[in-house]
Amino acid sequence: MVSSTIVTEVLASLTRVPKSRIVGYVAELRKAGIIDTKGRGRGGAEMEKEDIRSIVFAVLGAEMPKDAPEAVTRLMSLETKDGFTLGDAFMKYFHRMGVEDSEDRRPESITVNRSVPEAEITFRLYQDDLPTEKHITLFFQDQNFDYEQRGGFKIEATISNGVIQVLLNDLYHYEQMKEILKK
Repeated sequence: MVSSTIVTEVLASLTRVPKSRIVGYVAELRKAGIIDTKGRGRGGAEMEKEDIRSIVFAVLGAEMPKDAPEAVTRLMSLETKDGFTLGDAFMKYFHRMGVEDSEDRRPESITVNRSVPEAEITFRLYQDDLPTEKHITLFFQDQNFDYEQRGGFKIEATISNGVIQVLLNDLYHYEQMKEILKK
């Protein structure tokens, strides 16, 4: 497990989102009780993978730190038509990828539409250990939103599988993390 300070530094490095903005997201999520509130700084609470998911959702869904709690809550509740939430999908498909998943598809990215409540996870299909050009997409929406009323600009944010894998899996190996921060 790692501290929010390390998660913030690595996420800022990998996404080019200013570190000060991510620190603001973390502060607002703590204030709202969405992530652990025990301690701060180097002696602070260790981040659980669900806390990291919330920070990733804040980066994807909130323009400003003050918007982070609402954005995370909204993204966590988006559903497929079958009732599978984006929050659950994130943990299923990105947590320990390759260990728990024996499927022939791997997640590539999560894209969030900031203009209306919708998101998607894109998968690349694999056959015989060779990637094909086939992709499938899992769509998530707010089942109570009137999508016929949407209009205007579509503002999207995407985060790749590689970034999520570093945060959820590789961050727990401190020596690897030091190498990432040196770059």
